[in-house]
This record gives sequence, C-alpha cells and structure tokens, in this order.
Amino acid sequence: MKMMLLLLLAASAGAQETVDREIVRLETTLKTLEAAPDALPKDVLSLFEAHRAALERAKKAPSPEYRLYRLRDAFVGVETLAFMARHKVASVAEFETLWKQNAARFEKSSAEARGSVLQRALVESSATRAGRLYRASLPYARASAPWSGVYYLGEAEGNLRFRDFVQSIADAKQEPAPSQERVTAMYKALERDTLTFFSTDATNQQVVPVSVRLKETRELLDAGRIAGATLLLVEARAALSRRGGPKGTYPAEAAKRTGSIATMLQGWADDEQAPMSGALRDEVVPFHGALFLEGATAPRARAAQVTVTLVRWPYT
Repeated sequence: MKMMLLLLLAASAGAQETVDREIVRLETTLKTLEAAPDALPKDVLSLFEAHRAALERAKKAPSPEYRLYRLRDAFVGVETLAFMARHKVASVAEFETLWKQNAARFEKSSAEARGSVLQRALVESSATRAGRLYRASLPYARASAPWSGVYYLGEAEGNLRFRDFVQSIADAKQEPAPSQERVTAMYKALERDTLTFFSTDATNQQVVPVSVRLKETRELLDAGRIAGATLLLVEARAALSRRGGPKGTYPAEAAKRTGSIATMLQGWADDEQAPMSGALRDEVVPFHGALFLEGATAPRARAAQVTVTLVRWPYT
C-alpha cells in the first residue's frame, strides 16, 4: 500500500513537471510568433495579449488541477496561431485542399479517456470540440474568408493536441464520474433556471456564455461523454453565477464532495475576486457535489415564459 502511494505521488509530480514544461514551450512559441507578425493575418494579432495573460494565469494557479484546467485555453489559443503561421492559403480552393488533407485525423475515433474526472472531461470536451470545429471550418472559409477557415481548422487541431497532451499525463487511477441520468436531470434544471432568469430580456448577450456551455453539455451527454458533460455543466453554473443568476438549493452534504473537479473549483475560487470567489464556493462547489447525490431531486425553477434561440458558429 505504501509503495503504491509513493508511485502515485511520483506520477503526480511527474505530471506537474510536464505541465510546467508545456507552459514554457507555449510561452516560447508565442514569443516566436510575436517576433514575426507578418506571418499571421492582422485580424488575429490582438490575440497575443489574451494568450499571454492565459499562460500567466495558468502559471500562477494554486493547484495542479486548476493549472491544468487553465492551461486548456492558452494551449489551444497558441496552437491555433502556430497552425495559421504554418498554413497560409490564398483561396477557398487552397483551403479545401488543406481541409481534405486533414480529414483522416479528425475522422479517427478517439481512444477512451482515462484518469481523473477532470482529466477525462478535458479529453472528452477537446475531442468533441475538435470534430465540431473541423466540420465548421470549411463553410466558414466559404462564407467569410480563407484565413478564417484556417483559424477554425487550427483551433480544431489545437483541441486534438490538447486531448493527446492530457491523455499523456492522465492518472492511472480512474476516478468515478456522476451518472448520466443525474447529469441529465441537473442539466435540464439549470437550463430552466437560465431561461427563467433571462426571460425578461431574451436578447441579453450575457445569456450567450451560459447557453454555449449548456449546448456543449448536451452534445457531450448525447455522445455518452459523461465526464466532459459534468465539467461543462459546472462551467455553465459558474457562468450563470457570474451574471447574478439564481443560486439554487443543494443538500448540505453536496459542498463536502471531494475530487479533481472540486479541487479545481477551490483553486478557481482562490484565483477570483469577490463576489465571484464567494459564488464559486457557495453556489458552484455544492452544485458540483449535488451531481454525485443519486437520491437527490434536481433543483426546479418555474417554467420559462419564452424560448431563446441563438444562431452561432460552434462555441462562439
């Protein structure tokens, strides 16, 4: 038993070192890209600052779980720009050739995710996003501009690379996830809460970040990717809390739930200022814990009076 614990601790330390090295690699890549701005469309140069800030936030993360979570956006963002710098196309026809050359990579089935719930969630979400973004990139190139298609294709590639990276450091132990039935029930309850909260202002742009995450939760549930659906549903709850949405009522024991996503949320709360830091601890942490309480009844809100329909490209 003692030997097994030592092996797990060594593996965890090795994973942390790998994440730290990856942050350094991404910082170096970003600096290289910034030194040659002519290699990228002018429309994306403003993203340098955002990706640099995302990397800095990952570096300062107070826990390994939160550091890995924060690495996701920075990783995909930098890899997207690097892909664009490598692949320049002058026409839709050229982009179609590039798109077809990458088809096999995106049509290949992903290996089953392993590791903690957070690790599996990041793998599953990245795999789902990669497929959606790949398929969207061609019509987007036709409707907008060839470089826009390359951007979406690069984002799809970045998600595949992040999926593979997380798989490479995944824990040997498989952490249990909530049941599909429980996640589905709480998804429906949160969707009702969202519609009710925004029913008096259906065109409010603040609903978009919540709606996007609920949409991805539904996609992951439909694909049987429960860990990914769990994380995206927790993110939707956090997005609703940030916008002053209803707090919800959860059993007292829900806030005591431990695990990789619970630890990530505590790190996230430490990284935020009030009132969001308090909202994460008092609303999102117990929401996450309630996902594991099989006998509990999902929180209910009164029926929404309107239907909100959002038309958008994937995850924007």
